[in-house]
Amino acid sequence: MKFAIWILVLTAVLSLFSLIIGEFLPTGTSQTLFVALFELNNPFRAWWFRLLLGILSISLTVCIVQRTPTLIRQAFGIPVFFNQNVLRSFKSYRRTNQPDGEVWASRLFNRLGLSYHRIEKGGYTALSGKSGGLSRLAPLLLHSGLLLLLIGGLIIGISGYSLHVRGSAGNIITNPEWDFALRIDKFELFYHPLSINQWVELPDGLRGKVVRVQNDSARIELSGHSGKVHYHWFPKDSLENDFLISKGGELTPYQGNIRSYVTTATILVDDSALFEDRIEVNHPLRFNGYRFYQTSFETGGVNTDVDTIVVQVQSDHGTEIVKLTPEGDSVSLPWLNWSLKPGSFYPDFKLDQDMQPFSASGHLHNPAMRIKLFDDNKEVGERWVFKQVLGNMGGDDLPLSLHIVNLVGVTTRPADYITVLNVRKESGGWVIWAGFIFVTIGLFLGYGLNYRQAWVVIVKKPEGNDEIHLAIRCSNNDHGFRERFDSILTK
Repeated sequence: MKFAIWILVLTAVLSLFSLIIGEFLPTGTSQTLFVALFELNNPFRAWWFRLLLGILSISLTVCIVQRTPTLIRQAFGIPVFFNQNVLRSFKSYRRTNQPDGEVWASRLFNRLGLSYHRIEKGGYTALSGKSGGLSRLAPLLLHSGLLLLLIGGLIIGISGYSLHVRGSAGNIITNPEWDFALRIDKFELFYHPLSINQWVELPDGLRGKVVRVQNDSARIELSGHSGKVHYHWFPKDSLENDFLISKGGELTPYQGNIRSYVTTATILVDDSALFEDRIEVNHPLRFNGYRFYQTSFETGGVNTDVDTIVVQVQSDHGTEIVKLTPEGDSVSLPWLNWSLKPGSFYPDFKLDQDMQPFSASGHLHNPAMRIKLFDDNKEVGERWVFKQVLGNMGGDDLPLSLHIVNLVGVTTRPADYITVLNVRKESGGWVIWAGFIFVTIGLFLGYGLNYRQAWVVIVKKPEGNDEIHLAIRCSNNDHGFRERFDSILTK
């Protein structure tokens, strides 16, 4: 058990260290060898974290196997018998003389609320009783519950995944691993009502801070160019707390006044609407083992649409220019039986921390398209293809190189706010719940029940009263049981 404690302490220390390191990593070091080797960007799915959980699971399993026979015997088996010499070593040892020792001892057990067993030995009679035997199962249940929690954590770390998806109203979000789709129906921002210390926008476009609210008016603190502070009263209905500010060259809502943001989405199965739900912070949408959490939102800015993407293809057979339509039909190449199948197009390609692609904006900052190569209808592989970059990334090795040379039919249009959802799938959830139930029952048995034991040895005397030796033992500092035992003996 000491080994398990040391492993647990080591896991906690390394986890805390990785979190601190991750928080204070300088910009640009997220892909260094040290960070990549120890997976500090996602420590709770890192190989070393899983390894420590595995070692801890093995240690707990060994502990459970070793202790189970003893705990089962203590909970359901016949109590252990002791002779008078052993009882003398107990701190609670007492001795008395009674005319009919066995009758007196049976009454003692009844008054203490203990069931007992009796054996005859040469020269003496021994009685052993107990109550609260189920409490002996508490360590077994606690250890088993912790083991299930660890196993559930390992299952989640190995088989579960987490990714971020983005979309605005009307977008349908799909994933190759899903057998359903998520349609974004609406995204809404909800603001706090006007109150003290809020920043608001005035009718003339200036902004100030609310310092007092009274009836239908509010007193606003304004800072002048001279550095002096001015205070003025304005009608409440003339003030806006949902104004826009410039951030990164784009207008975005001032988030200091936002109370919550909510996505209304519909689950689609085979293009049919199954149900609609609201996704809020701490209120995820759950379906088919997946959970969609509302994490943030982005300013829509603009959306960019491209009709045709001109791609240069270079191989040992020569160079060719082909025109592809995003998510369009395949285009044949003049060599062998090769053809290219265009896939998703992102105007501002980036990868998130889970190495999932997304478009950081609607602008053409880093256009990229996924392209598959087929040889006589047999897929050879696929790659991300970029503009003015000869070569590929994020896919299979292909016998040719591609890069985007031109974009035709580029149009931009204003975009709505983009909701950002975190999608998680944790297949070990039921194991976690089972572990939680085991731990809860174990705590109830361990702290709600007291394990009480009593032993009596009766030595028959040819003349006079029987010689009686007694001792008790109880868990959880059960002072009431000890006091009752002592009070019976003093009567």
